[in-house]
Amino acid sequence: MSSKRAQPAKLTRPRLYGTVPRQRLFARLDELREHLVVWITGPPGAGKTSLAASYVEASRLPFVWYQIDAGDSDPATFFFYLRQAVAALAPRRAKPLPLLTPEYVADVAGFSRRYFRQAFAQLPDDVVFVLDNYHEIATESALHQAIAAGFEEIPLGANVLIVSRSDPPPAFARALLGGTVACLPYNELRLAPDEAEAIAAARGLGDAATARALHTQCDGWMAGVTLMLERAGHPLPTGGPLQAARADSLEAVFDYFSGIIFEKADTEAQDVWLKTALLPRVTATLAELLTGNAAAIRHVETLHQRHLFTDRRSGEEESYEYHALFRTFLMGRARAVLAIEERLDLMRRAARHVESQGRAEDAFLLYAESANWPDMERVLMAHAATLIAQGRWLTLHEWVDCLPAARLEENPWLRYWLGRSQILVDPRLAHPILEAAYMGFRRIPDATGQLLAAAAILEALYDRFDDLRLMDPWIERVAQLLARGVVLPSMEDNLRVHAALMIGATYRAPAHPALASCVARVKALLAHPLEVNLKVAVASMLHGCFHASVDDDAQRIAIREARPLLDSPHLTAHRAAFYYSTEGYSHYMNGSYRDALACHDHADAIAAEHGLNDVALTSGNWRGLCERRAKMLDEAEATIHRLKGLRKPASGLSPGTFEFLCGVVAFDRGDFNTFIEHATRSQTVIENSGQYNAIMLVSLV
Repeated sequence: MSSKRAQPAKLTRPRLYGTVPRQRLFARLDELREHLVVWITGPPGAGKTSLAASYVEASRLPFVWYQIDAGDSDPATFFFYLRQAVAALAPRRAKPLPLLTPEYVADVAGFSRRYFRQAFAQLPDDVVFVLDNYHEIATESALHQAIAAGFEEIPLGANVLIVSRSDPPPAFARALLGGTVACLPYNELRLAPDEAEAIAAARGLGDAATARALHTQCDGWMAGVTLMLERAGHPLPTGGPLQAARADSLEAVFDYFSGIIFEKADTEAQDVWLKTALLPRVTATLAELLTGNAAAIRHVETLHQRHLFTDRRSGEEESYEYHALFRTFLMGRARAVLAIEERLDLMRRAARHVESQGRAEDAFLLYAESANWPDMERVLMAHAATLIAQGRWLTLHEWVDCLPAARLEENPWLRYWLGRSQILVDPRLAHPILEAAYMGFRRIPDATGQLLAAAAILEALYDRFDDLRLMDPWIERVAQLLARGVVLPSMEDNLRVHAALMIGATYRAPAHPALASCVARVKALLAHPLEVNLKVAVASMLHGCFHASVDDDAQRIAIREARPLLDSPHLTAHRAAFYYSTEGYSHYMNGSYRDALACHDHADAIAAEHGLNDVALTSGNWRGLCERRAKMLDEAEATIHRLKGLRKPASGLSPGTFEFLCGVVAFDRGDFNTFIEHATRSQTVIENSGQYNAIMLVSLV
């Protein structure tokens, strides 16, 4: 089934050319689809991908195709691209699938269940998901557990086909035992004698006896038969490399037979294959760029038509990929024939072209292969914010790890982006990374970098919310740098920096001379059409200012700017839920209990749907306080009971607020001993936090 929108090559099914349908295996797949997941296992060259591609084509089933690569070991990358694949088949008005942003990291399996449930709800009932090259996922990746959990949501009628060189990993043990996963092993994938005959006939060899001899010597291994058919006009040897044409000696066979293919080609074809093999994926434009030959791609197409381990895919531009080991052979030849300077130049030229097409990830990897450190850093810094917004902080870390350690020491921007990527994942870890970046910016010196790093530290401490006293020196540094008129790169950075100073000074330095102008600047900047997650996050901070200072204008502007954005498909569930909870507390402070509880209803519903435990705790605490103030003590006690079942956070004020809630409800019930017990524990937590208005409130009570 064709997709409705142009797709990246990794999300497109390989285009088949003259493939012989394997009806025996089609029938077997029909049987195995009684199970929700079919795991197709076999060595390289066993015909796994061709089988899956020809099966979905012959069955005319709606399908989602996903070619896994090493980058998908970052679960956020996998879910980011998978949502594009699903969107191509889903109704145009379907709600976009969520991104695996940091708030979900504590429960990736739960995220995956909700993600696949929503995905299958948008797709045809008989859809088939194909995950090709599953073996590319790193053994230690959390994606194994996530996918295994997500498969629990496959509805009856739908199926997943997994193509892999290896058996299911331990994460799928329960699914195997329960019958969710069925395996199609290599001994069933091997060619039958009649299938070898049919393939030989399709390649122009009508001699059945020769075809059966090939089948016997290859032990049914499709790659061996395909390679031997290249020698169809030659006498068959009885030993040597031909006898080794079996799946357990693939590399030796590729070396031998690919050498024959290569040596028989003309010099023009050899030049094209060697240069295009330097790239993981090649298009007609790239082939011409690397070779100077406008017709270069026809030599790659010839390999595809001869079934010589070259896949053709559609996508934004038609592209070709060599089988991994075939590419390894060609690259080995390239190293022997092309000077290192020429190879590096070719990869750099290709990287520049790929980057100009907006394919930053492919460009970065090509720059890395050519050891082009400056361009790697440039691409990383240009796309770091986007990767963070997509939840792909692990990918960002992998990119940084590709650089020599000395580059990290010399360029504090790398540490800045590393720290920024950690703020929502682990703010405790983000703090020292950002502090090292700040010190690096001081050494250069770079005042803009200092200001951004210092503001990011305030942001990290705000997200921790367990010891706001650590904010004090950074409040002064940000205020001093702003007073010097340091220029910031964008309006978003201006909003981020002023919001960090605003919330820090509100909680720790309410008499700070810069606070009033900072709040005014935030209010003005929020009126601009900025990125929705940033705007809603800052609107939540404005509510925080209202909570501490009773600035009615702050509450009004926060509601005016945030409310229209809460249904945006680009807004994360966490930002939306947390905003509702902060607005709910503002209504509570105004005595508008009905409005407050309506906001908490929204926050709780989003938190429950998306498994946002931290928001559920915050909103639940504030809901209970509202119910208690509204004389709804039974409801408040029910809220307390529900909160006791939620996982407690490692840091933050939720434990102190919860103790306070329990105490004041006990007070209203006349149980003063229980009140004192809870209030004392609450006071200890809140005093350690250093938040002045909370300390004052609890102390007064």
